[in-house]
Amino acid sequence: MNPDGTGRVQLTFGAHAEFPQFSPNGRIVAFFGNVGFYPYGIYLVKSKGGTPIFLVENSYYLDRRTLSSSPDGSKLAFTCPPSGGIC
Repeated sequence: MNPDGTGRVQLTFGAHAEFPQFSPNGRIVAFFGNVGFYPYGIYLVKSKGGTPIFLVENSYYLDRRTLSSSPDGSKLAFTCPPSGGIC
C-alpha cells in the first residue's frame, strides 16, 4: 500500500490470518492462519499477492506472537512454549 492509502492489495481470501511478519526485503509475508482446507499454521504469501504456501501446522508449541524472520529472510523463528526454546 502506498503512504496515501492507494494501491492496497488483499493477500488472503477466505482465510483466517493473523500475526503477519514481512521478510526483510518486503517481498514475502509470513502469517499464522488457515487457508481453504489446510490446517491452522504458518503460511507464506508474496506481498504483491498470490496463493499462500502452507509451511507447518500449528500446535501448542508454536507461539504466534513471536514470529520473526532472519536478517536475510531465509529462515523464520518463533518461541516454543512451554520450554521457551526457539524453533
